[in-house]
Amino acid sequence: METLETILHEKVNNGFDGFRLEFQPQFLAEDCSLYGAEALARFSCRGYGVVPPDKFIPVMEKTGLIIPFGRWVFMEAVMQEKKWRHRHPKFIMSINMSPHQFADPGFLDYAGHVLEEAEIPAGNITVEMTETCDIGESAAAGDMIAKMQSSGLHIAIDDFGTGNANLATLKCHPFQTIKVARQLLSGEGTGKCDPFLSAILQLCHSTGAAICQEGIETEEQLEAMRNAQVELVQGFLLGKPMPAEEFERTFLKK
Repeated sequence: METLETILHEKVNNGFDGFRLEFQPQFLAEDCSLYGAEALARFSCRGYGVVPPDKFIPVMEKTGLIIPFGRWVFMEAVMQEKKWRHRHPKFIMSINMSPHQFADPGFLDYAGHVLEEAEIPAGNITVEMTETCDIGESAAAGDMIAKMQSSGLHIAIDDFGTGNANLATLKCHPFQTIKVARQLLSGEGTGKCDPFLSAILQLCHSTGAAICQEGIETEEQLEAMRNAQVELVQGFLLGKPMPAEEFERTFLKK
């Protein structure tokens, strides 16, 4: 059987056959009104079946395929934003970006062209910086983040509190949104955060950033986030990742 790396090369070179996007809704914590969605890449192929992102993304980062793939994801997500913005003008699309894409010197020009063609304001797009490598003191990262923010794009750090998304990252880069990792949530059975998570949320708010708490699975966790004045929430309680058509039927009914 062909290796996953070989198959990914073939699929990228064949118009990204086998790749698709799913969308997980994000909500304002205060009243659970729809805020936007995170675009999530999915891949399946004969031989391997459904391949989870934590299996295929590292291969793409290692081989450089992440550069064309990252552009494809950005374009597909922006095109979906264009469609949904007609129903929800303030809809925010969040798009993941690997730090390995800093090696793509033309990405910013490409992103600007895609947004211009789609007639989408940059402020309707949030770029989520994934935590797969250290961006804390990276000069390339700092330059890219500054240029993206100057262009009007919003920048979020994903999975804060795990991996390489750490305090040095917050100190070096001014993010508009901090997405706190689901691993830091506990049962929150009292409707209040445990002291550890509460301290993290206070630290994040002290930077001036909005907070999106990932992994909300119970009403008690949702209530705790409201009490902690978290701005955004995301998780299976509110909506799982789903194809665009299902997202429209569920969350964008007229």
